[in-house]
Amino acid sequence: MPAPLLTVQRNCLWHRRLRCIYVIVPKAATTSIKHWLIATNPDCRQDDAKGDVHDIMRATCTMDHMPPDELQGIFGDPSIFKFSFVRNPWTRLVSGYLDKVVNAEPPAYTIVRHHAKSTLLGWVEWTRLRFTTGVEPIYQRGLTFRDFVAALDEVAPQEIDWHFRPQATILADIPLDFLGRVENFKSDFAQVLRRLGEATLAPKEHQQQYQPLPGGDSVADWPAGKFRNLEVYPHWKRFYPPDIAARVARIFAEDITSYGYEAEPSVVREAA
Repeated sequence: MPAPLLTVQRNCLWHRRLRCIYVIVPKAATTSIKHWLIATNPDCRQDDAKGDVHDIMRATCTMDHMPPDELQGIFGDPSIFKFSFVRNPWTRLVSGYLDKVVNAEPPAYTIVRHHAKSTLLGWVEWTRLRFTTGVEPIYQRGLTFRDFVAALDEVAPQEIDWHFRPQATILADIPLDFLGRVENFKSDFAQVLRRLGEATLAPKEHQQQYQPLPGGDSVADWPAGKFRNLEVYPHWKRFYPPDIAARVARIFAEDITSYGYEAEPSVVREAA
């Protein structure tokens, strides 16, 4: 089945020299793989490409400049290797929350704005700030993890910002030759390199640091600002008291079943 063109244009990076396509799943070793692309693909090293690695990829190696016939031809060519990586949906969601909601990054704006305007009082505050100081304070305030999950549950999976969207939805209908796991990144990416005949390793990018043990109360109701400037975040399982775990299991049911991840994390007790 041909890949939907809009999905291809946004999600896929083309490596002309190695004749391979990397299908992006945000928050699943994406930064490491993009740095590998820059190191191995001359097309991604244009002098006028500026910004961080994500900006450079958008400017150089995305497939949205290709005509539709060429896109379909590439995806229909069995000699072109197509690969991606997925991640445990429980850890991926916490990582996305800490990276985008806690840090008040643009991918979280839509969901924070929707939540802020969901009540009459919130709508009034939003309107007041919009015409006075601006709405940045609301983005900075962010959401608790509980409110974040509730907001995700209010929209269809395919409408969720792709940094938080179920991975099975992102990869739907895209024919892959290899699907690796972040949890086995070193060995799985080695398989990609062997298939491509390439020796350059993907660099290990900075990762969020978590407490090594999940003991302690739930942090699902902490305000977003409480996580800022922590050198080590609470263990990811502390974000999942039973009610939130059940909700996330429902939202990400396809990821759990399609990729064989655990149906629920070990629950943590609610804070007194």
